[in-house]
Amino acid sequence: MTVLKTCSIALTAAVLALSTQAATAQQPAFASVLKEGHGVSLDIGLKRTMVYFLSRDGQCKATFSTSDARYSAKDWNPTRVNVDIAPGKSFKMADGYGYAVAFKCSATAKTIELRPVLNVAYKAN
Repeated sequence: MTVLKTCSIALTAAVLALSTQAATAQQPAFASVLKEGHGVSLDIGLKRTMVYFLSRDGQCKATFSTSDARYSAKDWNPTRVNVDIAPGKSFKMADGYGYAVAFKCSATAKTIELRPVLNVAYKAN
């Protein structure tokens, strides 16, 4: 019985570890690196954003699909934006409420680094 109990505990731990990895695979730990041909889904404030990119003509050619995060998958009606990001340059996606993520194209245009950005007004009167 002890061997069976030990195997059961080990199996439960393995399933929990895998389910935790699957749950966190959609939300990148900041800062994260996105490889060419791969995509990621993340929430930027109140917006759900899916992004993928390809390296073409020496640039990161990224496609962003964004919509309200409150909607379920069946109600998701995204806006799609294609952006060419030059090597070493960044593109910032913001939700309009202070949340933003910068997407920086690597020097080789083979990866994009995702980094949260504090999006505040420079000067308010």
